[in-house]
Amino acid sequence: MEVALRDLNLCLVASRGYRAGMRGMFARVVGIGLGCAVALLSPTIASAAPTAAVGGIQNPARGTMELHVSAVSDTGLVSASVTLDGAQLDTAHFEDGACRDPEVRCPGVVGLSVPTVGSDGLRTLEITVVDESGAEYVRTEEITVDNTPPANNPVVIVSVGSGTINPQPSPPGDGGPQPPGGAPQCKSPRLSMYLAQDPLRYRRGVPSLVSGRKYRFEGRLTCIVGNRRVDARRGTKVQVRNIVRGFTVVKPSIEVGRNGRLSVKLAYRSSRVIVFRVVGTGGNVARVRIQVRVVETLKQRRERR
Repeated sequence: MEVALRDLNLCLVASRGYRAGMRGMFARVVGIGLGCAVALLSPTIASAAPTAAVGGIQNPARGTMELHVSAVSDTGLVSASVTLDGAQLDTAHFEDGACRDPEVRCPGVVGLSVPTVGSDGLRTLEITVVDESGAEYVRTEEITVDNTPPANNPVVIVSVGSGTINPQPSPPGDGGPQPPGGAPQCKSPRLSMYLAQDPLRYRRGVPSLVSGRKYRFEGRLTCIVGNRRVDARRGTKVQVRNIVRGFTVVKPSIEVGRNGRLSVKLAYRSSRVIVFRVVGTGGNVARVRIQVRVVETLKQRRERR
């Protein structure tokens, strides 16, 4: 500010007239102020990076994982890629201008395929999202790869008195035995879930939902039947759990519909993490976590008062 005052040259006010001089002084002060503002804000703008949520990660992992990547960026999204132990396996490009223009749906959504090739054991999975400014979102996960096939149709001999029982393998077609109630189970499940409706807004990649309003979540579940990955059978159960302030609350399960599709409408009054979870017949678990922020509208706050 001392530099600004020194450079005002108050003598010009007298020579050019009061109004003209004051206009010149005002313009110079405003110019210096804007320059300082840009200098202060530019590091923040440059440091902005996309945020993303990744569904479909399995641990342990077998075969090919199908990842579901939802991302948000202020400058528009370009691509998402995945590596396993540093080897790039798949890249997908977002729709042109995704999240940059109001007409283009946000978040941007793409799928990535991850064949768990190579040796079994602890592996490093890395998902990278790049936006149009060159900024990156990177998520790193340590997963256990287990592609060693179990022995085919093992025979377990159980002593019962003087006789024996030779259990027979489960009949094909459902990927595993039927639990009580007849609901089918799923072998080596792969699950994807995402928010299928536009939220009130996104803040740092987390959707803000209106308190008490129902929002639709959709997804897909696939299982192994024989040696092929197919859509989960209709009626397969998917657990729903909520993590609220560190406590886990079990909610009613949802069922798979036609073609392995999942659809459910949920409404909440407080912020939480929604966990969709499937336990496979082999004991492996597929889960998707979606963090949501719940807010009240101005009308709701007024009514509550």
